[in-house]
Amino acid sequence: MGSLRRRESMPADYYADPCDPSVRRRRAWDGEAWTKAVMPASDPDTGAYPPWQAPWRHHPFGFLGHRPFQVLAASILAAAASLWGYAVTGRTPFLAVSVAASATGAPAAFGLFVDRRLRFGQVVGIRPVLFVALLGGAVAYGLAWVLEGGLNRVPHGATVELILVGPVEESAKLLVPLVLYALGRYRDPRAGLAIALASAGGVAGFETIGYELAAVHEPHAGDVLASLEFDRLFAAVLHMTLTGLVAAVAWRNWHLEGVHLDKEVWGAILFSMALHSLNDILNSVDVPHVGSSWYLIVAASYIAFRYAACRLTPPDAIAEVPPAWRPAKLASDLVLGAPGAQRQLVGPSG
Repeated sequence: MGSLRRRESMPADYYADPCDPSVRRRRAWDGEAWTKAVMPASDPDTGAYPPWQAPWRHHPFGFLGHRPFQVLAASILAAAASLWGYAVTGRTPFLAVSVAASATGAPAAFGLFVDRRLRFGQVVGIRPVLFVALLGGAVAYGLAWVLEGGLNRVPHGATVELILVGPVEESAKLLVPLVLYALGRYRDPRAGLAIALASAGGVAGFETIGYELAAVHEPHAGDVLASLEFDRLFAAVLHMTLTGLVAAVAWRNWHLEGVHLDKEVWGAILFSMALHSLNDILNSVDVPHVGSSWYLIVAASYIAFRYAACRLTPPDAIAEVPPAWRPAKLASDLVLGAPGAQRQLVGPSG
């Protein structure tokens, strides 16, 4: 079950290559990421973990026992009950519970969902994750609010803001994680990704607080709940996957190749910014059925994020995660013997 408690990480070694269905090849895991170094397996029938070629067993109701779903369900129930209590009594404590549940439920659930696949607890503890969620979220939300407010004061400000909302907000969400990286903290690719997701989740939480406080005056509490809980769930996923895409690509490339902005990193940055701006532009258009394209944007963002993040799935998780979360395409340099390959087990940390 996913959690962010510290667990022992897999040591640097050669493990069955997740990109080789025949299990006849081993790939070097340098303790932080899969590398390009591969070598023939001395015994193709045995691996460092159980083979994953068996058909994936999907349990239709298995999600009911997963912590991400339980956290999300608990937050929805808490928000519903407290919102009803506030509507009946008008007492502030009920509103506070509703705001807290709505702001934390979706980001926490999605973070735990990714942790079940990438095992963040091997490389980062819960305290720094919560710290960055609060600090990174507050800094990014405040900075974006100031910058977007300034854009509104220029000629054609509303249009300019819609075009630049992606670059502004995506840069703001990565500000605190990048500062921590520059200070030499959380340079492990999975740790960097966890920190970036926390910052983005914090922004989603602060946005939810603003929306809920503005919406409590609506006449129909049920409509408020529907718009806040379910729409905010997708909003949190969009915020976290767009930022997570950049972090998954950048931190991995910086670890393996050194700190530089290569084509892959630039592609992730431009994609996330463009998709974010497109989302806000479509949401501002008062045309029937156009707003539903929002869900397609969320889906595209998640698929791109998963493609980048699955390359960080550690060796001990490969057999347990869904097939879509197993790395399928990794560059390879074939090494004929283990002694020469050992030199490639540790990549640059930047």
